[in-house]
Amino acid sequence: MIKKSLMILAVSSVVMVPSLATTAQGATLGEQIWVMLGSLIPPGWIMIQSEGTRNLIRYIG
Repeated sequence: MIKKSLMILAVSSVVMVPSLATTAQGATLGEQIWVMLGSLIPPGWIMIQSEGTRNLIRYIG
C-alpha cells in the first residue's frame, strides 16, 4: 500500500512540471499559480506564499 502511494505521488510530481512550463509561457501579468514545494520557479515569477507542500507564485514579467 505504501509503495503504491509513493508511486502515485511520484507520477503526479512528474506530470506537474510540464504543466507549469506550459502555464509559465502563456502567463499574463499578475497571474498566480500553485506549484509543488521544490519545483523550479521560472524566470519572471516570484514566490508569494509557502504553504505545507506547495508554493504560490506570481508572474511579474
